[in-house]
Amino acid sequence: MPIAKTYPLEALEKVLSEYVKASDNRIFYEYIMIKDMTDKLELARELVTMLRKKLTHVNLIPYNTNPAISLKESDEKSIQEFKKILEA
Repeated sequence: MPIAKTYPLEALEKVLSEYVKASDNRIFYEYIMIKDMTDKLELARELVTMLRKKLTHVNLIPYNTNPAISLKESDEKSIQEFKKILEA
């Protein structure tokens, strides 16, 4: 993500961990499911590694197809397989 140049993921994770410790509030992550891009199962496993043992909730959001952009919405089967990995 371009914003990662200004705010590295490691720094963001540290701030979020501090917030959870101080507030005991769950962090909600919004994850856009883009066909053949963000719906890869290896990315699900990376997400599990990143969020393991943290107070979190992940919303899997199907990408809304836009005719001006050549991205596609993930199919339901791919979303369910991704979800199974997160839940396991």
